[in-house]
Amino acid sequence: MRPQLRIALLECDELVGETKREHGSISDVYKKFLEAGASQLEEIGLYERPDLAVSSYDVVNKQEYPVLENIDAVFLTGRLKRIILTNSLAALIDYVTDTDETVHTESTRATNILQPPYRSLFEAYTAAKVSTLNLTEQWAESEKSAFDLVHIAPGHVFGPNELVTSPEELLLTGTNRIILIPVVTGKAYIMEPGVTVHLDDVAEAHVRALNPSIPCNHLYVLSSGEVAGIKLDDCFEIVARSFPEHVGNTLLNNGSLPSPVFKVDASESARTLGMDFISYEQQVRDAVGYYLECFNGDLARQRRLDRYSIMELT
Repeated sequence: MRPQLRIALLECDELVGETKREHGSISDVYKKFLEAGASQLEEIGLYERPDLAVSSYDVVNKQEYPVLENIDAVFLTGRLKRIILTNSLAALIDYVTDTDETVHTESTRATNILQPPYRSLFEAYTAAKVSTLNLTEQWAESEKSAFDLVHIAPGHVFGPNELVTSPEELLLTGTNRIILIPVVTGKAYIMEPGVTVHLDDVAEAHVRALNPSIPCNHLYVLSSGEVAGIKLDDCFEIVARSFPEHVGNTLLNNGSLPSPVFKVDASESARTLGMDFISYEQQVRDAVGYYLECFNGDLARQRRLDRYSIMELT
């Protein structure tokens, strides 16, 4: 029985025009070359021809990726120059060496990774983020890849989550619930570090990091507050000032949101990326304002109008 070689093709581009009509998809071309190469190696006596199991993944349009445990090798089609990887400030947490005085920056790396069993979901999440960052950087250093890697590590991301239009679901999913649960329901939320960034800033940082002038193989941290962080429970005063007509009915605005000390200095990342991070006050306004839009049905009504307009045009 031949040995099996499981190869994943990450489709970063596609053939067009006459070339596509003649040869098919970019994956078809790669599969033909791989099969021909494997046969030739066997013919000249270098290797026993493996049984190639080639699978394709559209990483551009569908953002499909293989499960690493199910593959032995990866091919990237086209010319890939830079990959932006989204991580988290949790990747910098070292439960052994960190103290209240530890300042986390672009160069901070955790050397102690928590092992199971974990006492909480956050411990498991942190261990995964630390491992991912460390292993990715080790791989990039050892393999000397032809493409650049850039890591983006945001804190809690707040802002309109336009993929969700149900107010009930907004209270259950995403990081906005950290603010929304105590503001909307009046309930207490668990203790969370006061490191936050606006959704728009996260998106902009990813785009800016694609610029060849931005140093590669680097980590950029995104946090809008000062080094000492933000008091998350300032959200109640912000909501009272920004939405007074809703406080006491739609927004109970009387929960609790404690935040422990977690120091982050994102100033160097902001300078390198050429960004001024949006304030925590605006983050709260946008997250809560979007919740109110959904609660009042504005988005649903607008989408119905848009749908009727399209029907009239067709």
